[in-house]
Amino acid sequence: EARADGVRPLMSTDSEALLAAGIGAAKNAFAQFMPTLGPNATIDKTICHQVGVAHKKLIFQTLGLDPAMDFSTFEFLGNTGSAALPVTAALAAERGHLQPGDLTAFMGIGSGVNVILLGVEWQTAPRETETTVRRVGPLVAEAPPIKNRV
Repeated sequence: EARADGVRPLMSTDSEALLAAGIGAAKNAFAQFMPTLGPNATIDKTICHQVGVAHKKLIFQTLGLDPAMDFSTFEFLGNTGSAALPVTAALAAERGHLQPGDLTAFMGIGSGVNVILLGVEWQTAPRETETTVRRVGPLVAEAPPIKNRV
């Protein structure tokens, strides 16, 4: 399909297939991730890379997580890509969403399709202006290729 200026699209994406593959990869990775957090671990908060409202809703529904535990910046920053997790975590900490002792899942689901999950127990450093984290468990997983790519 050509546009009026004569430039053709460089790629096309089957967004429904990509969404399904991302959700499937997240579900599989999350099942492997939870045991790395320790026996009977319960996630208190999430910081999630947000591609869009529909994606976020389906991810939380599929993983059985309460969306209220997430601090979202998508509504006012949009899709910030690879900067989403650190920027969202900084704002969540600044605004009091993350509290000392919160077991927080950092969740990135990318268009690759790839998934990275990191569990941290949020801590406040002795000085009130500093925040530190203790890594609990990382997991990186890749989904199989999507069939029928254009």
